[in-house]
Amino acid sequence: MKGKGILRKWLTQPFTGIPLVDKCLLAFFLVLLLQSAYSLFAGSAVSAEAEHIDIIVRTSMAAIFGYFLSANFIRSSDSRETEENRKETDLSVQSMGETEEDFSEKDTDSSTKMQVLIASAIGLFCLLVLLIYRNADVSVSASGGGTSAVAAQLRDFVSGCVGFLIGSPADKKQ
Repeated sequence: MKGKGILRKWLTQPFTGIPLVDKCLLAFFLVLLLQSAYSLFAGSAVSAEAEHIDIIVRTSMAAIFGYFLSANFIRSSDSRETEENRKETDLSVQSMGETEEDFSEKDTDSSTKMQVLIASAIGLFCLLVLLIYRNADVSVSASGGGTSAVAAQLRDFVSGCVGFLIGSPADKKQ
């Protein structure tokens, strides 16, 4: 039993200081990488719709990778450390009572977290549906004209969610 706790701590410890937005982007990136690896070994796209899905996979992957290489990702890590140091100093100076400003800040933080989680859940759901559709026998399901419109809408959702997560400020309290 003790070994499981040590293993879990060893696996989760590197992710404890990462903001929620970056964790969500990592989840997207993992799914996109797995799909790219599968596509590489499974063969080329069978239909035009599958090619369009592959384009959004590659574009989203490149955008997320670019974010991780950018100064914004590094800056959010640096500002997180600075914010933690400032809060420790503030806590030692302040009294134990919480002000009204502290409560409104907590509400804003929970709203922001909820927004990030909702956007991530919608984006990952849309991405997974697209990947299942892409890897299924689309010649049977694509006989109607409405499927490509739905697939286009899901691609837009995935792209919008990735863009939102990349543009969101990192939560400095994670």
